[in-house]
Amino acid sequence: MTHYSKTRKDVLKHWKARSKRVFKVTDNFANSIECKWQNNADALGYNHISIFCSIGQFASHITDLLRDYRYDKYDFDQSDEINEVLFRYYSRILLISSEIFTDFQDLYIIADDKITTKQLSGIQSKILRPKQDNARETLANGTQKIKQLLDYINKICKHKTANFHICNHHIQFLFEDFHKNIKAKKGKVTIGSINQYTSYDTSTLAKHSKPNYIVVPSLKHIIDLIINGYKVLDDLFTNDKTKFEFVCRHYDDK
Repeated sequence: MTHYSKTRKDVLKHWKARSKRVFKVTDNFANSIECKWQNNADALGYNHISIFCSIGQFASHITDLLRDYRYDKYDFDQSDEINEVLFRYYSRILLISSEIFTDFQDLYIIADDKITTKQLSGIQSKILRPKQDNARETLANGTQKIKQLLDYINKICKHKTANFHICNHHIQFLFEDFHKNIKAKKGKVTIGSINQYTSYDTSTLAKHSKPNYIVVPSLKHIIDLIINGYKVLDDLFTNDKTKFEFVCRHYDDK
């Protein structure tokens, strides 16, 4: 068993245990937190709450990706080409995770402020951004972990022309799931440091610095942030029933 395959299998087991998902033909998440929310809504007399089921179904992308055994014959540092393949695999998980975090963020704002999706979309950016930052920080237990990870995903995996594409000169990959002594490596792009390598001097257009490596976050770190986001939303719904009922009314299948 390669180190990579063991990592994938261990994190898949961790994800299923913490999210209470059972895979059959597809995910069965009847015991998950989304179904707990639906059961609570049923007890209050509401119908099917679309967003609960939709979030649960979308999160099944994580299960599908973690079940993907096609690369189990490969291993970290087997070659530069294999590292690129594994980086793309991690990127797909990061992209799905970013959509989950954004859904969590918006649902938190909708519930906490008791506003509709239409009202949320109409908020001016200068007012909306602090709300988004507060939601991300709260979902990460008062830390910047989700905000920093989303910034990393946006600049490494999504909007790359002004970010990753600027600093990718046959860059090498370091995986937190494998490499040791990463801190000793010089010139590395990490969560929170991407701007050091993409900003320009306005007069000379000289880049601030040239990186040698990009550090890929661990799968467990990503999964734990998702699970923690679920728990924060659950606490919000549990501690203030009026916020939970607002979400139920807004997404109720009347």
